[in-house]
Amino acid sequence: VVGAVLLHISVKSLEVQYGTLLLSLIPMAVLVLLAGVAICWFLAAGQTKPIREISGAMRDFGRGDAARRVNLTCGGEMQELGEAFNRMADELERQEATRKSFVANVSHELRSPLTSVRGYVQAMLDGTIGGEDAPKYLRVVMDETMRLSDLVKDLLDLSRIESGKMPMNMSSFDISETVRRVLVNYAQRIDRKGIRVEVDLPEEPCR
Repeated sequence: VVGAVLLHISVKSLEVQYGTLLLSLIPMAVLVLLAGVAICWFLAAGQTKPIREISGAMRDFGRGDAARRVNLTCGGEMQELGEAFNRMADELERQEATRKSFVANVSHELRSPLTSVRGYVQAMLDGTIGGEDAPKYLRVVMDETMRLSDLVKDLLDLSRIESGKMPMNMSSFDISETVRRVLVNYAQRIDRKGIRVEVDLPEEPCR
C-alpha cells in the first residue's frame, strides 16, 4: 500500500425534506395526469367517431336511405368495417333494383293475358264476336288462361328455387315451337300496331 485518501461529508446534507419533495412533485404529477387524460380522450374520440359514423349509416339505411354510405379514413379495422358496410349496401341496393324490375316485368306479363281474356269475353258478351266465331276465340281465351296459369306456376317454382326446396330438372324443349306460340299469342297486338314480323324457323324441332 502506497497511500490512502479519506473523504468525508456531513450526514446532515443527506437528509431529505419530504415536504419540499412532495411540493416539487405535485405540479409534475398534475401535468402527467392532464397529458394522460388528453391522450385517452384523443384515442377514445378516434375510436368512437367511426363507430358513431357506422351506427348512423346503419340507422339511415334501415330507414330506407339506400344511398347512405360510410366514409372513413381512420385506417385499421374500423375502416375495413366501413368498407364492408358499403359493399353490403351496394349489394342490397342492386338486389332491390333487381326485385323492382322483376315485379314490374311480372306485373306486365300477368296483365297481358288478363287483358286479352277480358277483351275477348267482353266482345262475345256484347255480340261483337258472333256465334260462329266464338269457338275460335274461346280457344284463344283458353290459351291465355293456360298461359296465365303457367306464369303463376313459374312464380311458385321460382319461390321454391330461391328457398332451396326445389331441385332444377333440366330438360330439352323445342324453341321453334315456343317462338310460334309467342307469335300466336301476340298476333292481335302485332296487327294492331302494324308491325311486320318475319320468322324463318326450321321444320324439324330445334332443341
